[in-house]
Amino acid sequence: MIRRIFLLLLTMAAIQLQAQDVIRLYSGKAPGSEKWDWQEGEYYQQMTKQRMVYNVVDPTLTVFKPAAGTANGTAVVIAPGGGWHVLSIDYEGNLVAKWLTERGVTAFVLKYRMARTFTKDPFLELFGGQKSQSYMDSVITNIGGMGIADGLEAVRYVRSNAGKYGIDPKKIGFMGFSAGGHVTLGVATKY
Repeated sequence: MIRRIFLLLLTMAAIQLQAQDVIRLYSGKAPGSEKWDWQEGEYYQQMTKQRMVYNVVDPTLTVFKPAAGTANGTAVVIAPGGGWHVLSIDYEGNLVAKWLTERGVTAFVLKYRMARTFTKDPFLELFGGQKSQSYMDSVITNIGGMGIADGLEAVRYVRSNAGKYGIDPKKIGFMGFSAGGHVTLGVATKY
């Protein structure tokens, strides 16, 4: 019970954290997914007690700035995880951004493209349905490259707008969780 209350308070704190900007990474449809016509969704996943985002078609960066006078010129792009089917947007995104901004870092939470899901609980769809390894391999092959492209575009955006955010363009980091770790590795090796 105490753990649930703590997680609820953390989630509420993340929601109360005001992001200054939400930036679309591409001016039109994202390259490679021009024909995607499904809608992005969001829900509270009961099993993990987390807010999740799914069916991302339009990749974005949500900007979290440190309090005035505390910025240290460093930035980090954060790629939440979720098995290429959901993004754990608060627990592995907004809460991490909050922690970083309290330390003077400008944080950018990346919503990157992922596999299409067909239910209102994609987490259960993925893990409850026991997807095969060959299915997951094909998702990573087909969607992983798009997520990495979104990560690279995020770094381009942050670097080209460093002055706007008071960031040293040589002090831009990238971190990720699970599938977001895959995006991070791709960004690190394909820059």
